[in-house]
Amino acid sequence: MNLTRQRLQELRQAFREVDEQQVELLDERGLAEVLAMLGYARVSAAAMMQRVHREKDGFVTFDDLKDIVLALESEATDSDDLDEEKNEEMTRTFQLLADPEHGCITLDQLIKAVNSQGHDWTRQQLKEMMDVADRDHDGLLTLDDFRVLWARVMQ
Repeated sequence: MNLTRQRLQELRQAFREVDEQQVELLDERGLAEVLAMLGYARVSAAAMMQRVHREKDGFVTFDDLKDIVLALESEATDSDDLDEEKNEEMTRTFQLLADPEHGCITLDQLIKAVNSQGHDWTRQQLKEMMDVADRDHDGLLTLDDFRVLWARVMQ
């Protein structure tokens, strides 16, 4: 699996936003911030630093970030990882949240659902998660888009 040109631009932009000193390195806190911006708010930055063997260095480079995101996206889109029961649960959840008229989930519907479950994600965090999952960038999550979001949140 490779990152698209657009996805690489998203990674570069997030990396640069957090790398305020422009040293082209992110510490664990910075990595956590970038991962959250990319829709991986529940992924442990410390675990990802270990994954790319940077726990002793205490920082990651942009190339490390690419490797981390590639691994996460590979895991998230591997539908074989979702067993049948979890897949059915995800589909039922999508159907409950989706607008019956359009068959998709809007940001406002996602916010209502998250708030009703007692989660404390901000509107911005949910928007960033949705932006990552919304593959055609129309502001609506299809079932396939929701599957990507679901896999990332449930990690």
